Amino acid sequence: MRLAILLSVFLLAPATALSASAERAEAPCEGILIHQDGPFTAAPGETAVYSIRIANVGPCAMEGVSLIDYIPRRTSYLEALPPPASAGPAPLPTNPPRGRLSPADTATLAPEPLAVERVEWSPIALKPGSAEAERYVLKVRIEGPGSRTITNTACLEHERIGRICDVFDTYVK
Repeated sequence: MRLAILLSVFLLAPATALSASAERAEAPCEGILIHQDGPFTAAPGETAVYSIRIANVGPCAMEGVSLIDYIPRRTSYLEALPPPASAGPAPLPTNPPRGRLSPADTATLAPEPLAVERVEWSPIALKPGSAEAERYVLKVRIEGPGSRTITNTACLEHERIGRICDVFDTYVK
């Protein structure tokens, strides 16, 4: 009988401690939405306007959210509304090769990635249960030459949602 009581106390104690610590941590939030629109086609020299809409249709309030837009390569940042907290170059991370490379290997390496412009709005507060989306606008000039597809990437970041992104492709004629 004593062994059964000791065993039950021992087995329940870790579960109780675990549930108490789990209650202190904030649960992840559901219902955070991001969507963007922009031009389907553009030509060098034209201005592309991207509209980013964010909403919190979920149950939890969000404070300190960041909206980060990585504007497409071979475009120039013109303006953002509302005015962003920051705008400027943001180099993309690279993964340098490990170990020694032979001359034949170095011929196949891709060049370093180009820097992109990063526009950030923060901190943003998202009220819970709001079907009304907040709107952010980004304007860029398309640089030439050449036909290509450019991709605008907008991401929401917060510790309770991680990173949620939406992309929009524009074909440059």
